[in-house]
Amino acid sequence: MKKVIILLLFYISIAFGQITVNSNITPKKGYIGNSFKYEIEVIFASKYDVEIPKFSDEKIGNFEILSKDISTKRDDKENFVNKLSFEIVTYDTGWQEIPPVQIGFKDTISNSAMEYKYSDAQNIFILSAMDSVKNVRCKATIFPLKIFSIWDWILIIILLLIVAALIWYGIIKKRKKMIKKEPKYELTPMETAIEELETLKNKDYLDKELWKEFYIELTFIIKKFYEEYYFIHLKESTTEEILPTMKEVIPKKEYKFFKTLFTSSDFIKFAKQESNKKRCESDFSSVEEILKLYK
Repeated sequence: MKKVIILLLFYISIAFGQITVNSNITPKKGYIGNSFKYEIEVIFASKYDVEIPKFSDEKIGNFEILSKDISTKRDDKENFVNKLSFEIVTYDTGWQEIPPVQIGFKDTISNSAMEYKYSDAQNIFILSAMDSVKNVRCKATIFPLKIFSIWDWILIIILLLIVAALIWYGIIKKRKKMIKKEPKYELTPMETAIEELETLKNKDYLDKELWKEFYIELTFIIKKFYEEYYFIHLKESTTEEILPTMKEVIPKKEYKFFKTLFTSSDFIKFAKQESNKKRCESDFSSVEEILKLYK
């Protein structure tokens, strides 16, 4: 019985010895999303029919099959060599295993039942994209220091002096802007009117008997004063338009005087009515006294 078992094992070893299955993966390490080359090589005698594995879901373990190729040739011992090449990829990181692949074979002479052999499992380490960033190393390039010539130093000093001068000029200019100017004194409407009356007084209208010009300027000074003092529109208005407005804002006594003055001056300005120096001086003095009451 023992001899029978030994002979049986011997024949089985001979049979299996005529079928060789090799597998390999390259490279052994890579980054997620990279493709790898996985190869299975089946060497068998001519009396065998070999069943090539089919991957219906286009996957080997956790790896997706991108492409595959099968080639057949004979080696120097007249054995057939079937080579299966796969381009595979995985999107998991860490150690990943390609499981053993089942290869079926059948002896066509003895017409025995289908038997199977398996390829070796292959392990591969998958790195994440962050690992590729960590591996980047930057080398600092060291350039030789160039020694400046005397003319270089002179140019540098001149440029520094120019920059210093510009900075100093900017500081001085800014400081001047920051100094507050004394506010310009603005004359009151009364002070403006008195100055304008003084200017009119120094003109020689009365000596030349230019009555029209005198009253044009005198009435304009009056209208301008009340316009600025009461914020009413008078300068471009006629006597008929002015008098109702003035009646509402100035005292009765003033209104009565200015009504007479504006009415009589219209005859002088527009109807060429004559006047005299004494009357003009009297009207001037009265206007000056009234306006001086407004402080």
